[in-house]
Amino acid sequence: MEKLLRFRVLEGQSLLGKHLDESSLFSSPRWLKVMNGRIEGKNFMFLLEKASCPVMMVHGSILDSPTSYNAYNPYDLMLAEEPVFPINEKIAARRSVLRQVTRREDWFPCLILMWPGYECTMAGQEYSNVQMMRILIREIASWAQSKGLKLIGYLYVPEDKNDFTNVLAEQGYQKFPLTYKSELRLLGNSFDDYINGLKKKQRSGIKREIQFLYEAGVKTEVCPLNESGEDLLRLRIKLVRKYGNYSSLDEEYRRLERLKDAFSSEDLLVARAMADGDLIGFTLFLQHKDFLYAFWTGTDYEHPKSSFVHFDTAFYSVIPKAYRLGIIKIGYGIGHWQGKKRRGCDVTAVDGWLLGIHSFVQMTLKQLKEEY
Repeated sequence: MEKLLRFRVLEGQSLLGKHLDESSLFSSPRWLKVMNGRIEGKNFMFLLEKASCPVMMVHGSILDSPTSYNAYNPYDLMLAEEPVFPINEKIAARRSVLRQVTRREDWFPCLILMWPGYECTMAGQEYSNVQMMRILIREIASWAQSKGLKLIGYLYVPEDKNDFTNVLAEQGYQKFPLTYKSELRLLGNSFDDYINGLKKKQRSGIKREIQFLYEAGVKTEVCPLNESGEDLLRLRIKLVRKYGNYSSLDEEYRRLERLKDAFSSEDLLVARAMADGDLIGFTLFLQHKDFLYAFWTGTDYEHPKSSFVHFDTAFYSVIPKAYRLGIIKIGYGIGHWQGKKRRGCDVTAVDGWLLGIHSFVQMTLKQLKEEY
């Protein structure tokens, strides 16, 4: 290892304070505090130190359970019968064949590297130092091999992180497309500037939706989350269950309390849509410097006036407020990118970069890669 550099592994989502890269929400101490425990298994911080000071780091987790949550379960991402993200027929056919000869258990335990929030980038003062990146990635691989792990996966790596992806490719990792993340860059100074920056068809569609909401009597207010926020949880749970997941009111309440403990009320912005005296939709945003992140959302789709309410709370009503706050970019996370793109978002591919350690996993990944 390069002189004066030291590789360390800290168990837990260690809050490294000033050494973390505060330019990113996902590696900030307050975000890690809120998201503690969201990724199953043992959580670790892998870092390089220079003169006893952490200068580059990435978050990872050892998954022991073959039934870990599908969005970060390498087997499910690569081979699940019901794809986590859309795939074409050719890849689906190859997956079907490989499932006949591949046991789910053969992929575990494994190491996944990603920050809670479905993004994998390096953090720290030297986050862009390619030579340090090479060292850290190599040391992580050696550590994983020493633990008898079957696979290493860097998940949700943005396609535009060229130095990072080049180093992964150099060290034998294979790229597998996963999905897209969406971000809206706010150009100009007002909502009119946002609208005028869109294509004619996009502008017309958005104006029709805003007019529909107005005629339906839907009113959306955007303000800091100063009160308990319990009224949001009912819609939040509906959304979670709509997509086949489970959560309880108590669990979501505890998560909300952690959020309020870590972020000031000024950094928690909620857009509430009301109709006929009822809350029919909301989106809760976190502000981190000049970045706004859509953290939670929910809509009462059974309400007769719910059409376009999600896009009102997530886009139309919050964008004017974002301009006034000096926000430069709004993050909308992964998946469902088509609707976000129609409303002006830039979409960036996020990929899984996998390295098989067990020979059987290596063979499976090689055969699967032939279809990409």
